[in-house]
Amino acid sequence: MLYGIETPHIEIEKNHSVSIEGVKCILEYDDSSVKIECDGIELKIIGDEIEINSMLNDRIEICGKIISLEFL
Repeated sequence: MLYGIETPHIEIEKNHSVSIEGVKCILEYDDSSVKIECDGIELKIIGDEIEINSMLNDRIEICGKIISLEFL
């Protein structure tokens, strides 16, 4: 825990896949970025040909050419 907030668990596989646990909701989504909310933290994944490969419970898998991951 960080300041009383559970932090998301993030796994990055090279530059083509990101899996994140602790997702509350998808805030924005298009083929160049995905912005998600995780327990009070917002994350933005930026890249090319971005796709949500799967979403189950609080886990999301994002595929494409991952350029950056930003904590907002």
